[in-house]
Amino acid sequence: MHIVKNLLKAGFFMSGQFIHMQNKIVSICISMIDEMQ
Repeated sequence: MHIVKNLLKAGFFMSGQFIHMQNKIVSICISMIDEMQ
């Protein structure tokens, strides 16, 4: 059971990092589109 908990914690951390990275990419794309207009 302890191993499962650690895996869940790691999964949440990884998904959190991924979401943060996604937000960065989205904001970069938006700023690029703004510059083109």
